[in-house]
Amino acid sequence: MMYTLYKVDNSKRSRVRGYWRNNGKVYRDNITLVKYRQKRQLEKGIRALFDKGEKAIFYRAGVKNKGYCIDNKGKLITYPNRLRIRQSGLSGQAVKRLLARYGGLTVYKSNGGYFLEVFYNKKGGVSNAIQQ
Repeated sequence: MMYTLYKVDNSKRSRVRGYWRNNGKVYRDNITLVKYRQKRQLEKGIRALFDKGEKAIFYRAGVKNKGYCIDNKGKLITYPNRLRIRQSGLSGQAVKRLLARYGGLTVYKSNGGYFLEVFYNKKGGVSNAIQQ
């Protein structure tokens, strides 16, 4: 099984950015995607990030790309649904609407525009959140 760890790396610019909301405040981080083939390697990578002071870590796993967020106390939240949306441009309003609805998203910058990635618990779509 393949695992992808979303590692915060604000020391350098990245084509991948993570946006998340906590207690009404919006955060933006540069993200480095680290891939692992074995769960043991992923667990080692997670431990290393917690040792550096991370409070929560996000990763995805498997063919269906379920998302997981684990905090430094061991609480695990599973996000069984994943949506990816391609857009030619990206507005701050679209990001704010997605954050208000889902609490977090990842933006990938590509040559032809942007991919927005949202992991969530309930069935539904993000198209309404973007269009409104």
